[in-house]
Amino acid sequence: MTLFRQREDGTFEVLEHTPFADLEKTLEDWIEANPGILFDGEPLAVIARQPRNTHGKYLDLLAIDRRGATVVVELKRGEAPREVLAQALEYAAWVDSLSFEQLDQLAAAYAESRELDSGGLHDLYRAAFDGDDEHGTPADPSLVTFNNQQMIVVVAESFPNEVEQTARYFRSRLGADIHLVQFGVHTAGGEIVLEASSVVGREAVRPPAPPKNEGANDDAVRGYVKSDWMRSIVGFLDRWAADRGDPVLVVEHPNWNRRIRYRGVELAYYYHAQRWISLQLTGATQEEIARLRSGLTQPEHIKERDAGTWCRLYADQDVDLLERILVERIEELKGKAAT
Repeated sequence: MTLFRQREDGTFEVLEHTPFADLEKTLEDWIEANPGILFDGEPLAVIARQPRNTHGKYLDLLAIDRRGATVVVELKRGEAPREVLAQALEYAAWVDSLSFEQLDQLAAAYAESRELDSGGLHDLYRAAFDGDDEHGTPADPSLVTFNNQQMIVVVAESFPNEVEQTARYFRSRLGADIHLVQFGVHTAGGEIVLEASSVVGREAVRPPAPPKNEGANDDAVRGYVKSDWMRSIVGFLDRWAADRGDPVLVVEHPNWNRRIRYRGVELAYYYHAQRWISLQLTGATQEEIARLRSGLTQPEHIKERDAGTWCRLYADQDVDLLERILVERIEELKGKAAT
């Protein structure tokens, strides 16, 4: 795209393309300081620069978006080579293997190297996203599942047709969240003008069609979670409900999320994160909330919301407490139905 600048007389002049001796590093500096360049001003939290993966290679920038998805940013000067997508996918696969603790260590090391007032991932997240949404809502990293998804962003001055076509195929047919961002650097009156435009990335990500009844497929969930305890606990409420033998006690699987209802009344709503179960105790009473705070292994993650109270289950102790609360709720509902 050619950029023009209006002169005082109303005519326009072309902004000259500006070569840089070390453009890749310069652009890395700019994006690190202004990551919103990549997505029309949408903020990102940079958490690492040039981290080294297990194969001894260095990815350019690693960031987090507001959802907690990790963003792998790979920069290329000139035209992107054909192998850039394979390289970026390799980096994304490595990032996907990282635990929260490993990401937190990367973020803490990055903050220390930049002399930032930050203790790690949560602090960098808050600094980037506090009050940035349309409601000015404070960022709450305790509600975010970090590294649940990976986004790949390749930035180059141009892309050959085969790279663009392959990236669009990965995105629209295989469900990979890949973006190609084309940039150009120009000068205008001694000032630098940076042009950035999306080449691939505005299309909707279309995941592969799941198998029939994928929402109820415990094997798919076991393949997703990342701890032995999580694999053992998948489907625990289904088994618990079946063991009670009560036909009006059901666990619904509309998708990967699950709801437990008794006589049509929702008792709880939950989903499997990679290392814990995120559960909403619907309409929790103050007494129940107090029991959660005193009985859960990690009560600091409890969040009270209008629809109910969110908590995380990390161990058998947490599951046992939840089951006791659900049994008491069911008995109360039975009593009301009998009167």
